[in-house]
Amino acid sequence: MPTHHWKQDACKEFSTPERCHIIETYNTDASLSIARARVEPGVTTAWHALEGTIERYIIAQGQGRVEIDDFPPTAVGPGDVVIIPLECGNESRILDKQI
Repeated sequence: MPTHHWKQDACKEFSTPERCHIIETYNTDASLSIARARVEPGVTTAWHALEGTIERYIIAQGQGRVEIDDFPPTAVGPGDVVIIPLECGNESRILDKQI
């Protein structure tokens, strides 16, 4: 099976209405998107849900809190994985450093 390699281009970072910054590394088909999401310290992203997309995050740095639908807020930090099921509302609050 052939392999492929994609690199992030920091010059292509853009801000979203949810108050985070995105660099899309791979987004060429509807079934998969790979991107870096960055949130500034002290910021809570806007409550939102993505239609038709399961969100998956690996926390690279910083400490924060994630809220998903009716589940209680959960503390997250480096190395944690967050999976947000299809069309579930969610928000993230960054407590220190960037995530």
